Amino acid sequence: MAYQYQELEADATLGEMTDSDFAGGGTDVKGNVISGQYMITDNWYAGSTFHFDQNQGVDLGKNADYSRLQIDTGLKY
Repeated sequence: MAYQYQELEADATLGEMTDSDFAGGGTDVKGNVISGQYMITDNWYAGSTFHFDQNQGVDLGKNADYSRLQIDTGLKY
């Protein structure tokens, strides 16, 4: 399990270099992320990441809400 809070101001970095999963990418965003993984067998896992209570355009006054749920599975060999 993991929890993350992030706030990236409008002119903090170049927009092309940001995490595209966090609030849809770009700058002038803030919000929360919670994620976790579960080992189903010794070499197969399932995981999920929930981006919630995220806002785009905070400094510019647009303040649009953003949420995203990602579900993953993978094999280790």
